[in-house]
Amino acid sequence: EFPPALMRKLAALQRRPLARFLNLAQATDRQRAMARLALVTNLALERIEAFDGNIVTIPSSRVSFYWSEAARSLNAKFDTSSRGTQVATSVPMSPSERGCAASHIELWGKAARDHKP
Repeated sequence: EFPPALMRKLAALQRRPLARFLNLAQATDRQRAMARLALVTNLALERIEAFDGNIVTIPSSRVSFYWSEAARSLNAKFDTSSRGTQVATSVPMSPSERGCAASHIELWGKAARDHKP
């Protein structure tokens, strides 16, 4: 049998809020930074492997090859470098952008399936 103080500590660890984060396998610096942040904030972490669009084939049924007009319009509100310039009608997404989008879609899907943020 374990001492009561240890059992209370283990129970508290199990009640920590869960924080999921996306992380590319090669981005070990980000993984370490998130682990430090979890210690400071007392969060439980779940690392979700992000898709590297330069390595993984992402079907167009999952992520488009082009930014939508709505996305470009929204981005223009926050991207000061594009203010006052003509927005192209068809802007291709880079492989990295497509990987990022696919990763976020996967994370939102997991949250919906698990009924947890």
